Amino acid sequence: MRHDVALLCTAFDLIGRVPGLRGVPLPEMARAVGASVLRQLDLQEEATNLALAA
Repeated sequence: MRHDVALLCTAFDLIGRVPGLRGVPLPEMARAVGASVLRQLDLQEEATNLALAA
């Protein structure tokens, strides 16, 4: 999944160079969403959060 997020960030960086999309923070958005998804896939962190909520 980390590899997929890295590829997405690279692709968004390239897409962001298209004249109509310059200035749109696509790579930053991809990194933010990717980081969120990776945190949700961290089963140890999820277990800790569940234990705290109980």
